[in-house]
Amino acid sequence: NSILGLSEILKELIAEKDYDETLKIAYYINESSKKAFDLLLNLLEWSRARTGRMDFSPEYLQLGPIVKECVEMLRETANQKGVELQFQQPNNQYVLADKAMITTVLRNLLSNAIKFSFKGGKVFITASHDDIQTIIQVRDEGTGIDAKSLQNLFRIDMAVSKPGTNNEKGTGLGLILCKEFIERHGGIIEVRSVTGKGSTFSIFLPKKAGGKVKSTNLELPL
Repeated sequence: NSILGLSEILKELIAEKDYDETLKIAYYINESSKKAFDLLLNLLEWSRARTGRMDFSPEYLQLGPIVKECVEMLRETANQKGVELQFQQPNNQYVLADKAMITTVLRNLLSNAIKFSFKGGKVFITASHDDIQTIIQVRDEGTGIDAKSLQNLFRIDMAVSKPGTNNEKGTGLGLILCKEFIERHGGIIEVRSVTGKGSTFSIFLPKKAGGKVKSTNLELPL
């Protein structure tokens, strides 16, 4: 509705040759379109997963190229807020995962981290492993999450999207999608957060098909 309404205004402004206002409305249309796209993408992926129409084909993948692809996808969004994205991993870090699903998870976690970061902040993506699992973390230095919201973070019936530090809107489905996709891999996703200091989302994925994971979140830095 907002895109339709703004486009009507845009037509009138162009007819009146009011180019300053035209540029402003074009910016709003672009932002609204991005939000609509994100919502539709998450809805499509979530519904496909729920109805069993999404293929699940885990394979051993190099993590670096996948993270870099997600970083580049969100680079402009981060640049607009002056948020620096840093990625650290051991050489040739591999992960047993479905490429489409793990890309969706990382994209959503990075997008959230940027959304709730303060201007000039940093977002850290790190990877490590032990004998049984691969651990991927996305950490920000942003607003953090209050205790009540943490309890309902991954619940579809309690999904609420809060505005970001630049009043960015979300879909409310991103983290729910992340949880479902990680559990489909036999893994777990956890979050630690301190209000006003930031959040860390930790993903634990088994290194072998049918393997188990064990949270070591208490030993990992916020």
